[in-house]
Amino acid sequence: MTLIDAVYVNHSGAKRLLEYFISHVFRKKEIDQYYFILDSRLSSEWIQYIPANKLKVIHAKEQVRKKIYANLPENTKAIFCFANVPPPVKIKNIRVSILQHNPFFFENPGYSFLTKIIYAIKKTYIKIKCDPDYHWIVQTERIKQILVCSLGIADRQIHIHPFFKSGNIANGKRSADDFSFIYPADGVPQKNHLYLLNVWEEVFKKYGLLPQLHLTIPVDNRNLIHRVDRLKTRGLQITNHGFISVNELNELYAQCNYLVFPSLSESFGLPLVEAAQCGLKVIGSDLPYIYQVVRPSAVFDPHSVDSLCDIILSIKNGLQLKPTEIMVKDNIEELVKFINLKKDSNETT
Repeated sequence: MTLIDAVYVNHSGAKRLLEYFISHVFRKKEIDQYYFILDSRLSSEWIQYIPANKLKVIHAKEQVRKKIYANLPENTKAIFCFANVPPPVKIKNIRVSILQHNPFFFENPGYSFLTKIIYAIKKTYIKIKCDPDYHWIVQTERIKQILVCSLGIADRQIHIHPFFKSGNIANGKRSADDFSFIYPADGVPQKNHLYLLNVWEEVFKKYGLLPQLHLTIPVDNRNLIHRVDRLKTRGLQITNHGFISVNELNELYAQCNYLVFPSLSESFGLPLVEAAQCGLKVIGSDLPYIYQVVRPSAVFDPHSVDSLCDIILSIKNGLQLKPTEIMVKDNIEELVKFINLKKDSNETT
């Protein structure tokens, strides 16, 4: 049996990846081969497909995790930590893999000094819990190199396995001249929402343009919500949907023509792939993470308001952007095989 430790996964892209993993092993009729530890904050329709005797829901605390690891089932042959953090105790005779999909520990542009200190502490904790025998799974070469440099993990212990739901995940009829954009992201600083709102304000002030913008900022982010509301009172076409389900997100993809993606840092950037699969043209930050996932239709400087304004104006004036190309493939079959391997007798203990 393989233990899936998904404590700390409860929202955003990590949640969608976990749901995809659960749905994959369920449809393959392999879900009985796993034992899941889930975060009590996680709400997902896919939890019901996990057998009750194969599921433990706990509060997201290291002390609680330690109790679980102190009483692992005897038939545990492998451990897959889904949420960036290695096991809270030293694991000797069981193969351990850790999925690293949170860049905040290593890159946190736009965050306050205090928040950066908190992430530095978390990074230090992860480094303390690292072991030379543990295997790390990432989705891009860029994150692999970050782990090598930041945590000192040996290159041979890091494996690239991107995985995501493939195929057209949204069906809809959109007008070719529809001036609609979507940016599905929470309101954390590195997502760069303030920049995007400044752009929307500028294209209205300078050119009188009113492109439709769909956002998914959580309602508890009052500063961004207030900024959106102020712009809407001036007539700007901005709709914030708050937290939405995967199905609701797919419906929005089906309505829009463009994904605008001003994020300053990503471990993968799941919306880049999702949007491209749905036929949207990706307009993204001219940063390295973009090019490891897609060949975008257009790029802009995420620090220059004029850079994105110029693209929006050009689209309104009839510029036909090239389609976005996806540069990665869904590797979930290989991922599942990898995390289920038993510990090699040649690995040190």
